[in-house]
Amino acid sequence: MTTSTRIIYADTPKELLPICKAVGYIRADIWRRYGGLKTARKTTNDIRNEISSLALYSKLPIDGTIRNESTKDIVNDVFLYRAAAQE
Repeated sequence: MTTSTRIIYADTPKELLPICKAVGYIRADIWRRYGGLKTARKTTNDIRNEISSLALYSKLPIDGTIRNESTKDIVNDVFLYRAAAQE
């Protein structure tokens, strides 16, 4: 019997690395700040407005559209996991 391993090689442009690192930082930070029970009474809009008003991620080296859409997706992920846990 033989086994095989699939390896995916991605030819990723170097320009994407800082964007990926910045979005990874945003993801980790939002989960740290808003993933716990202390924010259970907040809505997605409350959290997005809080993030916008604090300008937490404005100095990161990414476009505002990427930052805003990533933030929206990450906040929605937090609420998705929260809803699944309640089930």
